[in-house]
Amino acid sequence: MVPAHLKAPKPAKGANKVQQLLAISDGAAEESSTAAHTSLAELSMYRALFEKLGIAWHCNSQNCASVEEARNFLSQSNWLAVHIPASVSESIKAVAAEAATIKAASVKLSGGADMFFHKNEHLLALNTSGLACVRTLQREGHSFADAHVVVQGSGCTALAVVAAAAQAGAARVALIGADHTRTKEELMGFIGRYKELAYATMDLESAHAGDRSFRAAYEEPTYVYGSYARSTNEIAAADICIDVAEMANKSRGMAVTQAVENASVLLSAHAIENPLEPDELYTLMFEAAEPC
Repeated sequence: MVPAHLKAPKPAKGANKVQQLLAISDGAAEESSTAAHTSLAELSMYRALFEKLGIAWHCNSQNCASVEEARNFLSQSNWLAVHIPASVSESIKAVAAEAATIKAASVKLSGGADMFFHKNEHLLALNTSGLACVRTLQREGHSFADAHVVVQGSGCTALAVVAAAAQAGAARVALIGADHTRTKEELMGFIGRYKELAYATMDLESAHAGDRSFRAAYEEPTYVYGSYARSTNEIAAADICIDVAEMANKSRGMAVTQAVENASVLLSAHAIENPLEPDELYTLMFEAAEPC
């Protein structure tokens, strides 16, 4: 199988840039004139869905120049949900995870949240980036069943992809990062958290046909780590190589898939019926999105 999205590692860019969070509210709010292009794509997708369903919700971008600004914004209650795009910094996703009163397993495993919403006086956090990445590659024809998968990157998004790849059936999942020690610490922490969660309650089968159960995704795959400098053989032997930064910043399919997942969760949380079939919902949002 030809490796997917295999790119040479690149230095981090835009560490100090203004970040955009996407806020969904039930009241009109002025959209920032400095919204980033990547945010505009997601804005268009959500707006198209709300218009299609006749829902009087509004979706606008919120500029956050620092982690503290993001923390202050997330502490407010004048919004229904916040979608944090995959391209936003890992530190802001970590802040979102800390702010939540109820964290999904995806957040506990990865250490970061990218979907954040109010429900019955609680703040609920999810991480849908890993699932969106894997589902996008599956849609493009890549099979994770018994695959050797390399995940290139670090931080909560990379760990979310590791978890999603394992749940999708990968036999071996390698986390490859720039720094060997940091990558080891991240994966060992992930495995420790996964062990605790896997046996904390009754194991449930996946709702997605072909995926492993939550516990089986901990027990069955082989998890390994390494650095770019030491992992050339690991990368060369992989069936699927995923450059997390490349997918997060440039994959239109991943942006659409994540928005579809987030929208489905949000509609369900507010008991709003969605008459669209999954493929219809994907097509609607894909066509609404500008190329990322």
